[in-house]
Amino acid sequence: MAKYAPPGTSENLTVELAAVKDYYMTSNNGSVQKMITKLSIVVLFIVAMAIVNFVNINIGTSSYRIKETGLRKVFG
Repeated sequence: MAKYAPPGTSENLTVELAAVKDYYMTSNNGSVQKMITKLSIVVLFIVAMAIVNFVNINIGTSSYRIKETGLRKVFG
């Protein structure tokens, strides 16, 4: 670098080792980290909707079963 860079630039350059994971996550102004955050939020929202749907279906089914057992008790 020192051989081919202009003199003003070569004085200010330093070579540092960086982990590939850190480079990948922080390249392009941290766009990878932002995308991971956004996708995680979407995944959490989908999982929350699935849980609410599951609970709603189970409550509906249980109320139907309560009516059915009530009728069975009445009719013997």
